[in-house]
Amino acid sequence: MYYYVINTSFISQAVNIINVHNNILIVFGKKQAFIEEKNKVIDDRTHYLFNEEFMSGKDVFIRFAKTKALGWGAAFIKKSELISLHIFSSKSTSLDYEANLLLMLKGNIGFIKEPTYVWRIHNNQVSQLKTANDVINNYSYILNPYSYALSNSLFTQKKLDTWKNDLFHLEAQYITLQFLPVNKIEYEKLIKYFKTNHPIAYKKLKGNIKWKILLLLYGKPKFTLKFLKFLSKSHYNNLKSILLRASFSK
Repeated sequence: MYYYVINTSFISQAVNIINVHNNILIVFGKKQAFIEEKNKVIDDRTHYLFNEEFMSGKDVFIRFAKTKALGWGAAFIKKSELISLHIFSSKSTSLDYEANLLLMLKGNIGFIKEPTYVWRIHNNQVSQLKTANDVINNYSYILNPYSYALSNSLFTQKKLDTWKNDLFHLEAQYITLQFLPVNKIEYEKLIKYFKTNHPIAYKKLKGNIKWKILLLLYGKPKFTLKFLKFLSKSHYNNLKSILLRASFSK
């Protein structure tokens, strides 16, 4: 997996947006994904945000819980505001998400409508598997912005709780399926964490039929891999990648 820039005017376009609109703290460039096996470029799932050049940071913050995207692949950030966050002292490994969410709560967001960079995806990507504790510590990227918004009364607690639970539901879907095929002990730790600390998100997860089906399939990876190849190419590639990462981490 790697990125490459395709919009050489990104910086000048970002500066123009900052000069036109008030209190812009971040300008995002649109991301596309290159699927190597299909030789195809597709829009990122946040492409709908780029229909607007300017949005309230709070609006983008709320929408983040449905997409979990907008990182630092192409982000033009106000330096003084970024420094003021002291973001590199956070326990989170998703520093880009945490910083962006905090900045969304402090100011407004600009978007460059044309594609700015491409994220290349291929079947043989390998990255180190983390422990359950590593994953849990990373959730400070959710909890810190949540606490900041709550303490500054930027939203009602009900709205913030919905935001937090939607985001933890997304996280739980993804991360439990990453651990189940290769480390059931760490998987159980994560399930216990969600059940104990985020019961609403856990309840939503337990009612997710798609997750339950994948749980059955991912629970016996070697047996079901050949069936996934025909049922779902994307889940077949995902499970194959998980097993490959596990073999490299041993």
